[in-house]
Amino acid sequence: MPRIAEGLVGPDSDGKRLDTYLATMPGCPSRSACAKLVDAGKVTINGTLATSKSERVILGDLAAGISLSVAVLAAIEEIRDAVLGHQAAGKTEAAFAKLHDIRQLGEVSSSQPR
Repeated sequence: MPRIAEGLVGPDSDGKRLDTYLATMPGCPSRSACAKLVDAGKVTINGTLATSKSERVILGDLAAGISLSVAVLAAIEEIRDAVLGHQAAGKTEAAFAKLHDIRQLGEVSSSQPR
């Protein structure tokens, strides 16, 4: 099971937009990347799928989502398994397509200096 980034909303984050709050968590380098994760159905609030990046979090909410770094590692493992296991070309292509989608999720942040 992939690791997820979780955060308990504290007083400083009460009332923030979900994507803005997520951007403060490890594994999600920018608000835009976090918004894309919400849009892709990769984020929950208190165990319920988040449907809007502009949803407001409140004190005590538990926000959770797969981090971009975890998503990238999972895609790389799929590619490795497909190549080393000599699996069908379709599975390899699907794994590369998934990695491409993840790259698009993070491309906004990859151009920003750390």
